[in-house]
Amino acid sequence: MDDVERLILRAALAPSPEAFADWFEFKTSTPLDTMPNILNSCGGYIYKNLIAAEQSDDYLKGIFKQNWAANTYRLQRLIPLLTVISNKVQITPIKSFGLNSKHFNLGLRSIGDFDFYFAQADFKAIKRILKNYGYTPFMEISDEELRDKMLTSRGSWSFKNGPIDDLDLHWKIFDELSISENRAIILENSKIRSSSWGYYREMSNELSAVTISHHHFLQGGMNYTGLCDLHNILKVSDVSVVKKLAKRVNMLEILETQNQNIDEIGRNRVLSVWNQEPKVGIMNIAKILPFVQSATLRNSFIYKLWLKMGGSDKFERLILTVLRSFSHPHSYMKDAISWIELSPGVRLGAGWHYRYPGHDYQWSTYPDTRILLRSMKVNKMKMSLDLDPHTWSISVPQTVQCYLNGKLVHSFGKETCNVNFEIETRNGWNEISFRSPKPWNLQLDTISYNWQRLQMPVRRIWIEPYKEGQDA
Repeated sequence: MDDVERLILRAALAPSPEAFADWFEFKTSTPLDTMPNILNSCGGYIYKNLIAAEQSDDYLKGIFKQNWAANTYRLQRLIPLLTVISNKVQITPIKSFGLNSKHFNLGLRSIGDFDFYFAQADFKAIKRILKNYGYTPFMEISDEELRDKMLTSRGSWSFKNGPIDDLDLHWKIFDELSISENRAIILENSKIRSSSWGYYREMSNELSAVTISHHHFLQGGMNYTGLCDLHNILKVSDVSVVKKLAKRVNMLEILETQNQNIDEIGRNRVLSVWNQEPKVGIMNIAKILPFVQSATLRNSFIYKLWLKMGGSDKFERLILTVLRSFSHPHSYMKDAISWIELSPGVRLGAGWHYRYPGHDYQWSTYPDTRILLRSMKVNKMKMSLDLDPHTWSISVPQTVQCYLNGKLVHSFGKETCNVNFEIETRNGWNEISFRSPKPWNLQLDTISYNWQRLQMPVRRIWIEPYKEGQDA
């Protein structure tokens, strides 16, 4: 955080004559066309604080009015759709959409999309309505990929209709908790309300506070603009209830650190950052099995049984004498869009993470991710993996082992991001597995579970016939 961001956040979070004076001095000395982007999220809050102190600022008033007009326009566009949805299923607005009440004004900050929670059993009905209104899944993923990757790995996905209309659908509000745990928390901490577009569930201020805290942490901790929403909702919440809910979802330490950051902004100190050290333990198979992508496998029951038995390579070789490969060579992964450059004949198999927008790599996942290679004969091949250097250096696993048809053929660690080794293929389908050695990661029920299950960031997989004299 630089001095300018700290000055702006101080006026938004800890209003005082000194904070306002610093703001006005900064504005006077700064060309308006070079104002920082943080004002999109914090300018409305500073304006609100100035009005409460019987002061004003035309520039901040313009930001407030622009936010209000843009957010209101986008929400009004959604009302016909929300009316149809709420007539069919019960939704719970969350994050900025959920704060659209007497405690939150649409002028306080810009809203990127509108988020709501729903029971997972209602997903098909909502998706059908969205399709009728012209909405498509973000990145235009297929329905099969949505079911197989997103519903097993995430708690939400966006649906868009052109450049303006954007809904983020949540079947969980806390991704690291189960569907039933999320449902229980919502039902216990919300009430039925009516609106211009129908009946809905309104989350309590206390649950809204924990949800905002959760979202702010997942954005990386250094994006301090989320603290404005958190500070605003905490002022109208029962803090003791907030702490009980935070403890229930394993976030109490995170919430307390965020509050410490708010307090330190008021005292103009350097902000602290909360980091969770990754932990490992013995394999907790109950936490791993829900992530298995059944549609990518020939037989998901046998694959899960193999995992339950500890991922034994001896057992794997026995199974592959019958199945030939765990991954199904003709699953939706055959045609799915990938960020990875693949050599001819190579297909992604089971275990690959969903794509992240803006990346030039795609994650393999912990503990086991697979590719397929079709060979017409027994052949000596050279295999090359290119990993994103920075991301690989900070990822959780220290070692990745490479298995070919159930046999260990190579292993590597942080010492390289360009991996090269020889393999000898058999006639027909060959399956290569990238897996992290046991003990497998235990921390799959914490807020950082998604980071904990990522293995290696792959840019390129290239397999070609080995030539004599060629470096492996």
